[in-house]
Amino acid sequence: MLTPRTADDATVIRVPTAGRDIETLLTKEWLLTNRRGGYASSTIAGCNTRGYHALLVGSLQPPVNRIMALSNCLETVITKEQTYDLSTFEFPGKFASAGFEYLREFRRGIGVHFDYALPDVDLTRSIYVPRQEDTVVIVYDFTAVREAVEFVIRPFVGLRNFHTLQESNAPLRSAWVGSAEGGLVVHLDTPDSCSLLLRCPSAYYEEDPQWWFNFTYRAEKERVSSASEETYRPGSFSGVA
Repeated sequence: MLTPRTADDATVIRVPTAGRDIETLLTKEWLLTNRRGGYASSTIAGCNTRGYHALLVGSLQPPVNRIMALSNCLETVITKEQTYDLSTFEFPGKFASAGFEYLREFRRGIGVHFDYALPDVDLTRSIYVPRQEDTVVIVYDFTAVREAVEFVIRPFVGLRNFHTLQESNAPLRSAWVGSAEGGLVVHLDTPDSCSLLLRCPSAYYEEDPQWWFNFTYRAEKERVSSASEETYRPGSFSGVA
């Protein structure tokens, strides 16, 4: 795990990633905690290799009863000529997409930062976990824009106990709440369940509920009989950079 030896948030860890193969990138992991039982964690490639990996795991009864709320996001840059997926997911026998190919450096300080270089844009994806909150903040900083592009974010939601894996028979529902400046609420349609609020104020939301299948977590193969998960995608947020 990529964690500092002390609690000094000023410590910065840099890992050059350009030209490194995916097998090497998947062996290095990062962890951010909110100090109440919740966290965000994955590999420096952004590909989850464990059922415990997620962009947001919250605690309903701190520090226990932890829920894997937001598994990951599929982030896509669309130009006039081509589409680039920044995310990396492993499915049986393949990686799709393979955004690690555009990743140039991983950094870990107060948050974690992924620097990407594309023909038309350079951008940094930063992830922060505020202390004492079951919240994750994901910031996309377009550091260079050589031609206007469309940027699309598709969140994958779990809302399951972090010791288990999700299946597509889970009664997950989503609905927009509030005004245009509101947000998307995803919840389990069961008594005494929890919900996840997704907000992206500068983007347009399009509803398109889908289940995606066969996300593979290679590290789980040594621990459980099933290392495959089905994850809910309520829709997409999009904007122009």
